[in-house]
Amino acid sequence: TWHRQESGVNCRLTAVHFLDAQTGWIAGRFTEPYAHTSRGVMLRTRDGGRTWHRDSKLMLPGLADVGFFDIVHGWVAGDASSFFPTGAAVTDDGGRTWMPLAGPGFASWTSASFTDPGTGIAVGRSATATVISQRTQRPAPLPPLGLRTLNKVVHAGAQSAWAVSDGATALRSDDAGASWRIAFDALSANGAAASFDLRAIAVSGEDCWVAGNPGSRVFHTVDGGRSWSSYPTGQAMPINALSFVDREHGWAAGSLGTVLA
Repeated sequence: TWHRQESGVNCRLTAVHFLDAQTGWIAGRFTEPYAHTSRGVMLRTRDGGRTWHRDSKLMLPGLADVGFFDIVHGWVAGDASSFFPTGAAVTDDGGRTWMPLAGPGFASWTSASFTDPGTGIAVGRSATATVISQRTQRPAPLPPLGLRTLNKVVHAGAQSAWAVSDGATALRSDDAGASWRIAFDALSANGAAASFDLRAIAVSGEDCWVAGNPGSRVFHTVDGGRSWSSYPTGQAMPINALSFVDREHGWAAGSLGTVLA
């Protein structure tokens, strides 16, 4: 059973993160269609999501991802702006103020994953990725992917990370994002899967699940990407997020309110 909660905003909400059963954040964006700019939206709850409060003074550009390590230390990633040219920022005061990361300017990101307040990985459009160390970004080399968009990145430990892209490709790094290799390429493995754009990923040890658009299948590896199995979902709505608590039990969320278990 599910209970719908009012967010208080009518914009796109892109990411959610909870520290515990009561405290969580949601990040999103307002887009200015004629100005080609965006404004970030941050919502916070202290009662498990029953009520949400928006920071109306937030000066961040449009947000794609958010995470917190405790009540004061967190990070966001998304569009670049003149005040946040690297597209990512961190906070040491619970989100009251945000400090842009150092590094090459005017990069925008679709997803990020941090292992501590100063260390992480971000990925974006046109097959771009960056490694974040001591709150400074530096570009990370990727295998040849053309202009594919990397849609999601997650850590599976301090050194291991996974990312998924359009064109049915999953990448793996074993050195905290400094280098990447292709761990799943449906274009060569299965012609029928070539139309998949992967958007969602969940990792637990050597287990990894990926899915996307269409959401008709979830792909799963038990050996770190050396071999994969494909499982039908019984529906075709795009899957935008995956979460697993163990090898047997997981959930998928997608377009038009789709929730699978």
